[in-house]
This record gives sequence, structure tokens and C-alpha cells, in this order.
Amino acid sequence: MLVHPVFFVWTLAGLLVAGTAAGAEGDPAQHIDRYLKGWVDTERFSGNVLLAKDGKVLFRKSYGMADIENSVPNKADTVFRIGSITKSFTALAVLQLWEKGRLALEDPLAKHLPETPPAWRAVTLHHLLTHTSGVPDVSQAPAYKDYGDPRRIEKALESMKDKPLQFEPGSRFTYSNGGYRLLGRVVEKVSGMKYEDFMAANILVPAGMIHTGLDHNERIVHHRATGYVVQDGQLANAIQDEMMGPFSSGGLYSTDEDLLRFDQALYSGKLVKKETLEKAFTPYVKAAFPPPFNDPNAYYGYGWLVSSVEGHKSIGHGGWVNGFVTDFARYPEDGVVLIVLGNMEGPWMPVITQKANKILWGASYEVPKRRPDVRIEAAALKAVAGRYEVGPGMALVFTAQDGRLFVEQEGQTLKLEVKAESASQFFVVDVPTTLTFERDALGTVTGALLDMDGQKVQARRVK
Repeated sequence: MLVHPVFFVWTLAGLLVAGTAAGAEGDPAQHIDRYLKGWVDTERFSGNVLLAKDGKVLFRKSYGMADIENSVPNKADTVFRIGSITKSFTALAVLQLWEKGRLALEDPLAKHLPETPPAWRAVTLHHLLTHTSGVPDVSQAPAYKDYGDPRRIEKALESMKDKPLQFEPGSRFTYSNGGYRLLGRVVEKVSGMKYEDFMAANILVPAGMIHTGLDHNERIVHHRATGYVVQDGQLANAIQDEMMGPFSSGGLYSTDEDLLRFDQALYSGKLVKKETLEKAFTPYVKAAFPPPFNDPNAYYGYGWLVSSVEGHKSIGHGGWVNGFVTDFARYPEDGVVLIVLGNMEGPWMPVITQKANKILWGASYEVPKRRPDVRIEAAALKAVAGRYEVGPGMALVFTAQDGRLFVEQEGQTLKLEVKAESASQFFVVDVPTTLTFERDALGTVTGALLDMDGQKVQARRVK
């Protein structure tokens, strides 16, 4: 869904700067297009992009392929899985029921799902909406995966009756897909409708979103894109999970045009009252994500991230689900929306979406291009392998394997390959970061200096 916890996604890249646009003066759409073309040329971006102001489309373009095997390009009507942008819809559904007096935001979860474990009784809908509940992920229970059973979530809760909370509700922010899956079931219980039927009747149809819905693998969805992932440097088909797994936390599909309709419907009062929408956009809690999703300005509302980009207030959400990475950025004070829907999964994608939003407001940028690499002897790679601290409780681990060098954030599972540009200068493939290993007088590696998209980070080698 939203978070693939990779420390240096937004920093490292097996890319070479082809040009710099100082200040990105002029038409932002041209700069965004130029920037994205660089990623397309390196075979690391495929998708649709739409930029609009006050509902009028200023820029709309498709890049890459919707179906590589059948040579089908992405087009204006291509349908993408949108991942955790779904959370904005789920939260809005809860607020619609609140507006009608069908539930209270301070209701305990147990009021609507009596099967809730005893240790979770303090958890409220507000806690779930703001990722401050501390609930374990209900999808880890075997019963949850019986997608044909309408009571699968209740049965999953019953099987977790002895599971404690991860922390006291309201005490901190921890992004929770499981919490939003529970909210989807609450919507069903309170409304008496299936989640996807409630969405259609109360949000999608009123907003005119005719190409949006809860995805199912077996369902025919015209113009649906295939999701791709890069494995060992090569494109491959991503595993197409059944979307009843992500469900109300990340199971919707849509198009850029439909999301523009959603943006406009939020202003119109068709979906909820203005006062209710303001409640959704209230920054309740400081949002904390691992890089590349970290944003020092970000707070979480009800299904929305509230932040600022280059001094412009932003309200939006991103998504990451197998084969797809997406971003829906709204700038309500400017009447602007930027939508990026990608069907190629990889750690560079959040780099693209974040930078595109900055370019929109005049930030400088560099156009990526593939770097040439040189071969380094296996012994030299082993000499730099090890654990490097980059801050309190955070470390990078470099591993030499079969004549290749890899790096990963300690505690995570994703490894990225590190290649050499020269004997002293290295880069991480597919994410914008270069690094130089530092040595003492005896030639022993003592640390590394990382240049993370212009941000310098010192890493100290430790035993």
C-alpha cells in the first residue's frame, strides 16, 4: 500500500545527470515532462500524469506500456491500481456515515465489531482513521484470507483474541493498513452494504467516477494496466494479488481523469459538507514514515496527508501495491491537482512523485540518465562490506556476494545493488545516491559519504 520501508529510496540512483534546470523557470508542465522522459529513457517509469487547475486540464500525458507482452501503450483511459489512495475514499465513507448520525468518530471499534479482542477495547474509529490505534494487522490471521466469507474479518478478530495492542491508542503514529481494513468492515456493518457497493452509491457515482472500483483479479476491467517490477535489473510481471487482501486500505483501481473528478467533487459539496471535509483535512497527528516517504512537514488527517511543498499547502495521498506506485496531490489554496499513476514498481518511484511535485512549484531538478560502471575486484568489494551507522538506531549494511555489492537498510528485506563508477566513487542502482568510501592512513575503510540527491549524509563504519 503506501509504505515500502526503504531508507534510501529517494537518495540513490544508478543515474547520471544529463542536465539541470536551475529554478525550473517557465511552464512547469514542460519541466515535469522533461524530467519524466529521463526516467522513461532509463526504463524506470511507465504511467499516466495529469496536471489541472480549477478543474481545467493543463497537462496530460501517457508514458510507457500498459501491457508490454501485447505491445499496448498506456493511454488516457488506462486503468491503474491506486493502492493506499483508497484510504482517502474509506475515510470519506466513514465521515458520510458520521454526517448522517449512523456512527460517532469516538465510537469504540468494539461497538461495531463485537469480536474485537478485549485488549483492543480502547481503540476508537478516530484512532483507526489517524493511524494511532496500535492494532496488529488483521490480514495476518489465516481466516482473513477466506475472501468468499463475508465474516472473514470477524473470524480473524476472534482468532486474535489474545493479541495485545502494539502501543497505547493515541500515543503515537504508526501507519496501519490493518486499521483501514477494519474501517472498511465497519462501513459494511453500519451501512448494511458491501464496501464496494457503498463506495459506488455514495462516492463514485455522485462524483461521476465511471472507471473506478474495488479490483478483483477475475473481473474484466477494460484497459486495466499490467503491473511490473524490476528484478535484478530486468523488468518482470509483478505478482497480481487479489485486491480483497488490501480491501479498504488499498484495493481500488481508477484513472487520472476519474481522480480529477474526485478532486472536483470534494470542492462541490456533493459528497460531504464543507465542515465535514475540513474535519477530514485537520492535521491530527505528526506523520512519521521511513524515507523515501518521510516528510518533515507531514501530518495525518482522516485518510489524507496534510503537508506543504515549496511553501504550498498540500493535501493528498500516495499508494504502493504490487506493480503500481501512485500519487494524488491536491493544492486546495491554489486550485491545483497533480496526479501520477505508475505501473512500474521500484524504490525510485517515490523519488519521481516527490520531485515532480517540487518541480511543479519551480524547484530545480536533474534529468536522469544511465551511468556506466566499472568492474571492481571481489577482494576490494569485501573490503568495503560491513555495517554503517547513519543515525540513532539506523544503519546501512553493505554485503559483497558473487563479485557484486549490495546495500540494505538494517531490519528491512529489500537489497539494492551498488556499482562502481570508479575505484573510489560508487552509486546505488536505480535510486539517486552516490557514495564515496573513506579510509584511514592504513587504507582501512572507516566510513562512507553519501550524496543523497544533493543531501550529504555521513555514515560511520562500525563492528
